[in-house]
Amino acid sequence: MSKPVALSFPAPKSLAGNEQWCERHLAGWKLGFVLRHSHRKTVGLRINEQGLLVTAPPWLSEQQLDDVLLAKQQWITTTLQAWQQRQAQVSLGQNQWQDKGQVPLLGVNIELRLHAALPKVSFTGCVAQPTSHDRLLLPLPVSADSSLIQDHVERWFKVQAQTYLDTWVQHYVQLNRGRPFSRWRLASPKKRWGSCNSAGVIMLNWRLIHFPPAVIQYVIAHEVAHLKEMNHGPKFWAEVARLMPDFDAPRQLLRQHSPGHLPIFTSPT
Repeated sequence: MSKPVALSFPAPKSLAGNEQWCERHLAGWKLGFVLRHSHRKTVGLRINEQGLLVTAPPWLSEQQLDDVLLAKQQWITTTLQAWQQRQAQVSLGQNQWQDKGQVPLLGVNIELRLHAALPKVSFTGCVAQPTSHDRLLLPLPVSADSSLIQDHVERWFKVQAQTYLDTWVQHYVQLNRGRPFSRWRLASPKKRWGSCNSAGVIMLNWRLIHFPPAVIQYVIAHEVAHLKEMNHGPKFWAEVARLMPDFDAPRQLLRQHSPGHLPIFTSPT
């Protein structure tokens, strides 16, 4: 029997008089949540700092509540995982920009090491094939300010993004059957991974260099597909599938992350 999927936050230290901590095992799905009784007529679901808050009328039976939770399983799972990831990003941001901090390169966490005597930034591995043993060496003292460390790291990553992304842009442009491709550029938008305009100019977010190669390939294939279809209709997605048949998994991975935050990967890929 497979291990149940757990989506349980620690039980709160204190609860209001109309609240209780509940745990359910629903079809191999373990869920912990705060149940709040209310005079509302329907069941409400909300994610807050304690995890999942379920508001339900006092007359609702346990079976009826379980039915609602099972019906909303996908939303609960997706939303809770996104919330947990945002919290992890906040935590990561507090201790990341320092000696021995970690930053993902092509989906693999590499370590930052600070050495004041170094002449310039250097990388111990192969950028196109990083491993978890690789180090990004920065010419800074261990006591350097976090903002200075971040600035050095991001400047290095942008240079790598320019080279690495260009390889895949040229690959997919060669497969293009739409309007002529004009050029592509690197940018730093907070809300978009990429874009393609009617003039055939493609924009790509430099932060894509943090993701596994398949995600980068998907974004580029997506934008190249817009050279043929400037929409997101069936013909567009057919073009994406032609360029990259196995695009759904990297697309789903990308949707879990915001362009405004550094992505988190729990293990090397």
